[in-house]
Amino acid sequence: MARVAAIVLCGVCGLVGSRASAQSFDLAGTRAKGMAGAFVAVADDGTATWWNPAGISNTLIFDGVADFRHDSVIDWQHTPVVNETPGSRTSQIGAAVAVPPLGFSYYRVRQTGIEPPTAEAVRGRQDPAKAPLARSLLTQQFGVTLAQSLGDYVVVGATLRVVHGTVGTAVAAFDDPDPGLDAAADVDGPSATTGDVDLGVLARAGRMRLGFAARNLTAPTFHAADGAGWQVSRLARVGVAVVSEAERGGRQVWTVAADADLAADVTPFGRRRDVAAGVERWFTRRVGIRGGVSASTIDAARPAASFGGSVAVSTGVFVEGQATAGSDRAPKGWGLSLHVQY
Repeated sequence: MARVAAIVLCGVCGLVGSRASAQSFDLAGTRAKGMAGAFVAVADDGTATWWNPAGISNTLIFDGVADFRHDSVIDWQHTPVVNETPGSRTSQIGAAVAVPPLGFSYYRVRQTGIEPPTAEAVRGRQDPAKAPLARSLLTQQFGVTLAQSLGDYVVVGATLRVVHGTVGTAVAAFDDPDPGLDAAADVDGPSATTGDVDLGVLARAGRMRLGFAARNLTAPTFHAADGAGWQVSRLARVGVAVVSEAERGGRQVWTVAADADLAADVTPFGRRRDVAAGVERWFTRRVGIRGGVSASTIDAARPAASFGGSVAVSTGVFVEGQATAGSDRAPKGWGLSLHVQY
């Protein structure tokens, strides 16, 4: 079984590349983001359909999550070439249900960012660069997830997605990105529908879990009105987790996890390839707290810290929240979710 898992992992790794802005792992999942994104080997709720398709094998008989997240990065320190203030925003609203070995999901994701100027400074010119453009990609994603055990220790899974994407474009100001970001999000640009697939592997041995997940394997591209393409690049991540013995109801009292990206994501502030570490602790099955830290291993580190919690409002029904803050050019945001499990 270990050999089979290694073959699957190596085959998927060979497909991984980074060419344009990606839809990163931590766009979805309030609980996952509360652990700073150290979740690929944890993935034991409905958001496993996004994080690691093999993880739906960890859920109970039914696990459903309605989730909302918002992140933004505004850099008010102008670049030395042009008086430009880059910025980006991401928001996500979605719902996912896991009924092992099947999962179903819908995510509506909007990514908006300021592009670099289209011309370099030229000696003697009064207009050293053309005005930057703000672009927004809105995707609506319908997914079906299936997981299959390979013996007692290894599970493989896949999420097949139908993705409808729309790219909006607007002119942005050099000194204030907010109006341009707002305008690009309001523009109804060209649309297209395509398919995509995510793959995942989860290995379990005692209290140890090892996870691997790859997203956006078809690297779909959507085009703006001016012909520019927005490609959703492939990403891959590995993770490890150590959990306590499961208590009554199947929940672990504590979890310690770490993740590492295998491919870089491209942002308006440079490339990111994150590592993350997080912890989670539950008390009397009604209150859970979690936290974690993340940083990039390429270009600037841009460290960020996250924390979050869950509170049971009735048996099997939880309200979850999360907040993230960090250094300059690190994402800052928050999330809320309603989590039901039986």
